Amino acid sequence: MTNIDRVLSQCLTMNVDGRGSLTLAAPLQGFPETAHGGSVLAAFDRTATRWIDAATTSRTIGAQIRRSVPLETVLPLTVRESATGVTLTLGHDGRSLAVGLVKRGGPEPAPSWEGWKGPAEKSRGFPTARGCLACGTENPVGLRVQLRFDDRWVWSEYRPSESYRTRDGGIAPALFTVLLDEMAWWLGALASGEAGVTTEIAVTLYRPARPFGGTLLGIGPRDRVAAAGERGHFWKTETAVLASDGALLASGAITFAGSRVYSKRLIPNLLQSNPPERLRPIFPAHVP
Repeated sequence: MTNIDRVLSQCLTMNVDGRGSLTLAAPLQGFPETAHGGSVLAAFDRTATRWIDAATTSRTIGAQIRRSVPLETVLPLTVRESATGVTLTLGHDGRSLAVGLVKRGGPEPAPSWEGWKGPAEKSRGFPTARGCLACGTENPVGLRVQLRFDDRWVWSEYRPSESYRTRDGGIAPALFTVLLDEMAWWLGALASGEAGVTTEIAVTLYRPARPFGGTLLGIGPRDRVAAAGERGHFWKTETAVLASDGALLASGAITFAGSRVYSKRLIPNLLQSNPPERLRPIFPAHVP
């Protein structure tokens, strides 16, 4: 079975001077030819383990994703350690694609998941893309998570596969970055009625030493999604992952950017593998 930590390690080349490269493998995709936002964050976190003990240190992994990050392309990566944390800059053709910061610790959020009473009797499943790192049924290293939504929540009661077990028996951090980013994407899509991208991501890992095993709850409240920016193209979201005993394992504060341009590109792709009635409640202006 393919292991997500091994895949991420094989993508990275780093010199002692903090200069190297990142070549994101095809399974790390969101939509075809483009890296999943959660995989970019996971790669940044994996890189920072040279300076931060990821097995025991709670931390916040943040990034501004300025442009789509291509797959299977050698991208220059520069890393610098400072008192603030570990700063990472990913480029391509002389341009900055993403800038990240991994820093120790992070405040626990307000419990936005209060009021959750379990799955609603009437809920809907989201569309899936075969190769997606989060939902893809044919991705060898994917979460294969099945998210659902109702009027109040986006969620998944999820049991990870062995692909997300670390060598020391913990939960791979990539599980949290990918799952939280995926939930935020759909929260933004529901709020805007458009497809899009995540542009700013901050994921805090509170209990990195938590042993692998058991069912996790990924959850995001729809009433906490807030429009940002003058034109309302940006949507700020809050997400969290809880253990079966209610312990907060990770939280996300992620900004989604939606637009008709992305919708025209991505929705036809989704319609190739999903019935129209699955997309229509989310993208009513694009799926008659």
